[in-house]
Amino acid sequence: LDNSGKNEGESSGGQEVTPVVYSFMVEECILAAYTARSVPCPLHADLLLAQIAPDTVFLDLGDRYLVRPDVIKQGKLLGRGGFGFVFQGTCRNRVNGAPMDVALKMLQPVDPGNNARQSAIVAYKAAQSKWERDPLQYACKAYCSARQEVNILLSLRHPHIVPLVGVCPRPLALVLELAPQGALDQCLKHYQRSGARLSLHTLQAVILQVAKALEYLHGQHIIYRDLKSENVLVWELPPPFHHQPHPKIDVRLADYGISRSSLPTGTKGFGGTEGFMAPEMMRHNGEEEYTEKVDCFSFGMFMYELLTT
Repeated sequence: LDNSGKNEGESSGGQEVTPVVYSFMVEECILAAYTARSVPCPLHADLLLAQIAPDTVFLDLGDRYLVRPDVIKQGKLLGRGGFGFVFQGTCRNRVNGAPMDVALKMLQPVDPGNNARQSAIVAYKAAQSKWERDPLQYACKAYCSARQEVNILLSLRHPHIVPLVGVCPRPLALVLELAPQGALDQCLKHYQRSGARLSLHTLQAVILQVAKALEYLHGQHIIYRDLKSENVLVWELPPPFHHQPHPKIDVRLADYGISRSSLPTGTKGFGGTEGFMAPEMMRHNGEEEYTEKVDCFSFGMFMYELLTT
C-alpha cells in the first residue's frame, strides 16, 4: 500500500493500472552488440547493453581480456577456415602501451580487402550473404563460438598452447599471440617444395611438444578433436637445409573452436577433419560417447603427416 491507502496497481480514480514491462531476448542483445552499444526501449529510449546485458559485449571478462576496437589495427590476411578469416594485426600493450603483433581470428564476415585472393573475396561475399539473410542466427552462432573457445582458453596455461590476448567485440574477434612462422602445414609445404626433409631432431621436438600439449588438455578434461598440422602454429623451426646440430624448436597448439570439455564417461558430437578423425567418431557420426582417445588417433595421423613430408 502507498501512503494514500490505495494499491500500487490502482490510479487515483480507482481504476487499475496495468504495469508495462519491456524485455529483450538475449539474442536481440547479441545481434545489437555487433553494430551498437545500446538497444531501443519504447519507454526509456536507448538502453546501454553494458547495463542490461554486459556479457553480450564481453564486459564480464574484465579489463585484462576485453580489447577495445580503438587499440587494434588490422593488417594483412593470413588465412581462412570454417569460422572465417584470420588477419595479422597490432594491439596496444596494456602494460606499456607499445604495439604488439597479434593474430585476429574474425568470427563475423570482414572484407579481406582488394589485394586478397579471388577465393577469399568469394568466401567473404558468401559469408556476408548468409549473414544478411539471417543475421540473428549467424550473430548468435558467432557469439556462441567465441564464448566456447574463450571459456577453454581462459582455463589453459601451457608453453605449447597458443595464449589468448583478449576478445574484441566489434568486429567480433579473438585476439591471439601471433606465430612468427605461421602454421606448421605451410612450413611442411615449404620443405616439400625445396626437396628437404625434417631432421630427426626437429621431428622429435615437434612430436614431443604437441604430445605434451595434448597431455595437458586431457589432464584438464578437454578433448581437442581437430589435431592436424594446420592447427599447430610455429614460433621457431629451422628452414630447409639448415645444418645447425640442435636448432631451437617451438610449436604451439591453436584453434579450440570445436574442442569440448568432457565428463569421465566422455562426450558426444561430430567434429574434426576427415582423415584425422577417429573411427569411433566417424562410425557413429558423433552420436555415441567417445573419450580423449579420439585425439590419440589424430595424433597418430599427425605423426604420419610429419614423417611422410
